[in-house]
Amino acid sequence: AKATLLNEQNDVVLSGNYYLNSIDNLDMNLIINKLSTESIAAFSDGQIKNGKGQLAGQATIKGSISKPQLDGKLGFEKVVFDLKSFGGRYKIDDQNILFDHQKVYLNEFVLSDTLDQKMTVNGTVLLNNMPSINYDLAVTANNFLALNSTRKDNDLIYGKGIVDADLTISGISQKVRIDGDIKIKENSNISVIIPNDYNDIEQTEGVVIFIDKDNQKNNVTQNDTLRNNVFVNDFINEISLNIDADEKSDLTLVIDEINGDALKVKGNGKLNAGINNNGQPYILGSYDLTEGSYGITFEIIKKQFEIEKGSSIIWSGDPLNGEVNITAIYKVNTSPYELMVNEATSNSDFYRQKMNFDVQLTMSGKLARPTVTFKILDSEVQRLVSNDIITKVKTQLDAINKKENIDEVNKQVFALLILNRFFSEKSSDFFSANLGNTNAAAFARQSVSKLLSDQLNQLASGLFKGVNLDVNLSSSLDYFNGVSSARTDLNLGLSKALFNDKVEIKVGRNFELENNTNITRNPSEIFDNLMVNYKLSDDGKFLFKAFRKNQFQSVLEGFIVETGVGFSISKDYTKIGDLFLRKKNNVTK
Repeated sequence: AKATLLNEQNDVVLSGNYYLNSIDNLDMNLIINKLSTESIAAFSDGQIKNGKGQLAGQATIKGSISKPQLDGKLGFEKVVFDLKSFGGRYKIDDQNILFDHQKVYLNEFVLSDTLDQKMTVNGTVLLNNMPSINYDLAVTANNFLALNSTRKDNDLIYGKGIVDADLTISGISQKVRIDGDIKIKENSNISVIIPNDYNDIEQTEGVVIFIDKDNQKNNVTQNDTLRNNVFVNDFINEISLNIDADEKSDLTLVIDEINGDALKVKGNGKLNAGINNNGQPYILGSYDLTEGSYGITFEIIKKQFEIEKGSSIIWSGDPLNGEVNITAIYKVNTSPYELMVNEATSNSDFYRQKMNFDVQLTMSGKLARPTVTFKILDSEVQRLVSNDIITKVKTQLDAINKKENIDEVNKQVFALLILNRFFSEKSSDFFSANLGNTNAAAFARQSVSKLLSDQLNQLASGLFKGVNLDVNLSSSLDYFNGVSSARTDLNLGLSKALFNDKVEIKVGRNFELENNTNITRNPSEIFDNLMVNYKLSDDGKFLFKAFRKNQFQSVLEGFIVETGVGFSISKDYTKIGDLFLRKKNNVTK
């Protein structure tokens, strides 16, 4: 008998005999002149993509189906392919698998990643009791790109994972065990999506048993089945890995994917993770956080809380039931006036001075369903605020932060995160009379400054020909020890284009119109601001510039001088999608 697979990509011939009345009923010869990676990928259920290269080899097949005897080899020639779930592209070139009777040998069999870092496999596979297969393999890797996927590639874990690995694969089919050590290396950035419940995981077949969220009646029964037997696999029965992670790698835990709430952390941990012999995944150990952030979203407004060192996540089994103990801080610089409205009487202006506050977020409980609470604290570092004011503000915050005042705390936290100010029960809106006239005056200063700047620019554009005149009026108001400090500056800028608009020179100077801050600029400077733009292309899309700016910063209470050079590229797009399109070269035949 003879069977062939013959086309442009494949040339495979299987010939010989199968004896029905014999114990050793196999007597065949397999010749693989070429077998394309694309043909193998067709049987991978979409897991192998973009395959190139081919396999070649030959073998004699004798013995019986339960105890086959194979002699020969299978070679890999410039084989490259993508693994969908892992997102990486891998290469196998000039590697051989040897067949010697009932043993299959992998001797220094090398799989390389895109950076040519190698994963090496050594060992044997025994075929002496089919369909059971006995594995005895050792896998080692150094700086290997094991994961390089995006969110669309994997529903639970994605990102960039660079690892050192020292693993063993041993055991008989359906009872295979993987043991070893994995070190997560520098520049790794792995994201893990934490489902809101097991019901949020999509149903799949063959590898993982999940709840079908559309079938609510069976949720309880299926949930019990899931907890008792999560992973069902025809190959691996048990996995036990010692995972070593340090602060040179990044980990993102997506708490709420829809809103974008996520923990982005760095830390140190020695974990034991795997799947037990009942098919249930587990993690044991502590991951101690050294830095990171927790992003929370209010509609379209996103705020980042900085995680404090000493926070941790402790696992004692179920990966989704890890115990979270995280403290994070969001810093706010604002006036405590609205907070101290009951104290603000004759000396109310003392509370209008801005202070530094820490909005403290505490996350505790189970990782899948953490409990989040807030506190508002006065920062340890304050800028020129009297001790008496700090003490009174701290006393008011201590009263608000009590457990029985949780609604009041959440209300004030919301106001600080969204409005950057405290909320006063005596004020119905921002311009309430109970707030006094000062906030409205400060707001009016900023609005009028912008309005006057626009009007002065329109007037100047009709008076000066051949040059461009820019007028900017800036006004600010702040408080220190109950005394207001107001400042108004007028900035005049003059610009002129030279050499057929190739070069543009801009100069400017600040003029003080109002100043009771006792902070003045250097009077010896002729120009406060100077900028030179040079067009590297006629359309101005490629631009080189050098600049010097000297401007008053109300937050820092002083003049800040900035000097530097820059290079910019400008390009117009009609659609957002055009940003990601690569221009195709026209080829003329």
